[in-house]
Amino acid sequence: MSRDGGSGCLAQIIAIGLLLAIGGIVSMCQNTQSRLIKEAREKNRIGYYETYLEKYPDGRYATEAYDAIVKLWDEIEFRDFQKIPLTVGDDDRYYKSAIVTYNNLIAEYSDPSFRAKLQNKMESKCRAQYDDAMQLNTLDGWTHYLTHAPDGFKFDAQEKYDVLHNEKWGTESSAWTYACEMNTALAYEEYESLYPNGKHFKEAEKRAVSLRVDNIFGSDHGSLPAMNKTGYGQGSSSTVIVENATSYVLTVYYSGTDGKRLEIQPHGRQSVVLINGQYRIAASVSDKSVRPFAGSETLTGGEYNVKYYIQTTRY
Repeated sequence: MSRDGGSGCLAQIIAIGLLLAIGGIVSMCQNTQSRLIKEAREKNRIGYYETYLEKYPDGRYATEAYDAIVKLWDEIEFRDFQKIPLTVGDDDRYYKSAIVTYNNLIAEYSDPSFRAKLQNKMESKCRAQYDDAMQLNTLDGWTHYLTHAPDGFKFDAQEKYDVLHNEKWGTESSAWTYACEMNTALAYEEYESLYPNGKHFKEAEKRAVSLRVDNIFGSDHGSLPAMNKTGYGQGSSSTVIVENATSYVLTVYYSGTDGKRLEIQPHGRQSVVLINGQYRIAASVSDKSVRPFAGSETLTGGEYNVKYYIQTTRY
């Protein structure tokens, strides 16, 4: 009888001990949750709320954390969208933080309420920018919108772009009118690409080359090496032979009496015939980290040779 009483007492003690242990664990868990959510409230940044959700996706403060993330994300400035009214230039760099964050959040969290709120906010922002693009109704505006709007929020922007593109570039005459209206290297090059046999092809090439050369001369650039005259002639044109000694695709622009470009593969060689006269010459390679080069030459007939290479200088 005494043994039975002892066993019962021991069982009660063990049960109480387990309850106390469980209670201690629950208390520790609650304290950790409280500490993390308190820190998130104080810092008020997405990352701190994410830290809480990583540990306690269904915790006591999960709803608060999800709502806080939506609110903070909604306050991130959509600088890339704000550029819609501007012309998209050759060097199109935009701030994508808000959209990248949105994509990461949607991929990371499956809570349906959280995802719905975030998607509704994104749709609202995209609708506002879509309306701006619609009002502007330019190819640059639609291109910009299509580039930056996340998948699922492009609406019928591609259709709008296609209709406008056909209107501007659909015929050779409309394409030339539009290229002249835009007056950018990209526009003239688009005309060349679409209408290689067009009656304005040579003029388009000359204008595009001139604008490319203007841009390189107006930016940080190195000096091109002088060409070597290797043959003499009495004609009205000169032949220039160019060797690309670099590991990149090399583009050389000749702007002057003529306007032509050469695109030479790595370690390749090409020639171009130019009407005699003064030329501004610019060259760039496919690696944008390598600065372009520019210089001037006067062609007087005959044959010229030049070799372009990249030299690394250490300071």
